Amino acid sequence: MKTADTKKEFNISLDAINKEKSLPQIFEANDKQNDLRVAKIGKEFGMNFIVKGGGNEYERLNELSEAACPLILPLNYPEAYDFSDAYDVMNISLRQMKEWELAPANPSMVASAKIPFAITTSDLKNKSDFWKNLRKAIDNGLSEADALKSLTSTPASLLKIDDQAGALKKGMLANFLITSKSLFDKDNSIFENWIKGKRYQFSDFSAPDIRGNYSLKIGERKAIRMMISGADLSSNETSVYEDTSAVKASLNRQGQILSIQFELKKEGKGVYRLTGNMNDGNWSGNVLLPNGQWGKWSAKMDSSYTAPVAKTDSSKKDTNRGAVYYPNIAYGFKELPKASNFVVRNATVWTNEQDGILQNTDVYVSGGKISQIGKSLKVPAGTEEIDGTGKHLTSGIIDEHSHIAISDDVNEGTQSSSAEVRIGDVVDADDVQIYRQLAGGVTCSHLLHGSANAIGGQTQLIKLRWGSSPEKLKFEGWPGFIKFALGENVKQSHWGDKQVLRFPQTRMGVEQVYMDYFTRAKEYSLAWKKYNSDGKKAGSMAPRRDLELDALSEILDSKRFITCHS
Repeated sequence: MKTADTKKEFNISLDAINKEKSLPQIFEANDKQNDLRVAKIGKEFGMNFIVKGGGNEYERLNELSEAACPLILPLNYPEAYDFSDAYDVMNISLRQMKEWELAPANPSMVASAKIPFAITTSDLKNKSDFWKNLRKAIDNGLSEADALKSLTSTPASLLKIDDQAGALKKGMLANFLITSKSLFDKDNSIFENWIKGKRYQFSDFSAPDIRGNYSLKIGERKAIRMMISGADLSSNETSVYEDTSAVKASLNRQGQILSIQFELKKEGKGVYRLTGNMNDGNWSGNVLLPNGQWGKWSAKMDSSYTAPVAKTDSSKKDTNRGAVYYPNIAYGFKELPKASNFVVRNATVWTNEQDGILQNTDVYVSGGKISQIGKSLKVPAGTEEIDGTGKHLTSGIIDEHSHIAISDDVNEGTQSSSAEVRIGDVVDADDVQIYRQLAGGVTCSHLLHGSANAIGGQTQLIKLRWGSSPEKLKFEGWPGFIKFALGENVKQSHWGDKQVLRFPQTRMGVEQVYMDYFTRAKEYSLAWKKYNSDGKKAGSMAPRRDLELDALSEILDSKRFITCHS
């Protein structure tokens, strides 16, 4: 609607979005290429998203570091593959094996790239695996300091509450833990959890250590042995021995009061329930016997608990992790190829120019461009030489209409125009078709939107630089194209009897689509030209930005060109 006073457009939805721009914006990407896409879109619209990644960020660390988006990392590592069936081995790709190998190192590698990150339980099938997987990340190079930071100060900073929480310093909320060991130690126990100064106590770390070996006497029966063990003072791992066999007992301790319950299988078999008090390290009290009668019990410590010497885990994984390939699949490079100067000698050269085909000719390449063509060329010392004798050298093939290297779907079947869609946003640098096309002589591919609608998406020309990131594949300085289509597909001729609702359904309707959209684009373009010429000075409102009409206006202004088939 427009108010009578200002004649300014007001949109409730856009107003709500603008009011929330100052809040943390989290975008769930779930893959390293989507991470980069989110960062690119955020930069275009002036927003710095917090990106929830997919755990494979290690594959594009340089690009993610340049993108400068903070990350939220999951710890859902792939499980080890079962190779007990030899045929199953043939169905596992190198990519899957590399993911299994390198996923636990993702947090460490992200930390090494100086990218801020928090970690999450998201995507874990079993949330109880969180601590186990976090320790695995530490085993794979993540420092305990960075692990703690990802759980405390970084999420506080991302949520813009780092002036209140996430650190231990004066003036901050009293949120902290008291533990028996390092938070990341497998045998650690949490004694207390304090939240805003309120104490939640799980065990008394000031209580005496009751771990040890005891002589347990119940009524008039012969004394038996009892052992209370564990990694720290809060442990209550208790066993009772009728002879040499251990019986698990449950123990509950509250201050000086002790409750023990166990079941004997032999003499006096049944469940025994003991409650008593401590006195000088020994225990005594009442017991409810299996027959329902009450009796007395006592336990005297014979020796204190001695922790067993930890065995060296010879199976522990070597922290020398495998290489990341570019891309991280079969045929990937351990290091990206680097351009160098070289000369091809004595080849048959197809120039595609008026010179035609040149026999026994040299081609010198310097700085990525053809520098000289001729016979017996003199080139700088140290230039790499390739013997072209008996071989033909031609221009690289340009594929003018291709659908390779595009993530997910390439079509839009729900509306007549998708001019706002950009193939450049969804280039898939990991598509093995890039490698295969290179092997077939293709050097450039024009990636087109599908032909389900009359006006398709904006196309993208790429150079087939196998291993490079999506942005590095893009052909620099090309004018830009958009996909149009005619014929039966755009009027849904063979889509089935139920697909008869979307306009257009006739060839005349297809023509009308173009008339309607270009009429709107012309009006839109004129409105912007008028605003840019004198509207700014007059204080007029700018036309509302429309990405679809932006693309169509570029066609009218010869800044974008149509590739159309029927």
